[in-house]
Amino acid sequence: LTQGVSPKELAAAYTPFLNKGEYTSGHTIKQITFKSGEPTLTPILTEETIWSPETISEMKKALSTVTSYGTGRYANQLKREFKYLGGKTGTT
Repeated sequence: LTQGVSPKELAAAYTPFLNKGEYTSGHTIKQITFKSGEPTLTPILTEETIWSPETISEMKKALSTVTSYGTGRYANQLKREFKYLGGKTGTT
């Protein structure tokens, strides 16, 4: 990837809205170690608070609206099973 963001980076960008404003860098599995005793790879995660509580509240409202109207409205059937349900449709 030479321009833009990867799908992993895009998904990680939305996590602060459900994590009290704290961004945690995403990671992918690089290695699996079995019982042989070889050391496992531990991802290095960065954590940083990037959003205020007010911003989080407004974004959660906006992301929740997607599940009530428009193309994401069918997800609204799941709302009763979750404390919060939000979504992102269309372009970013």
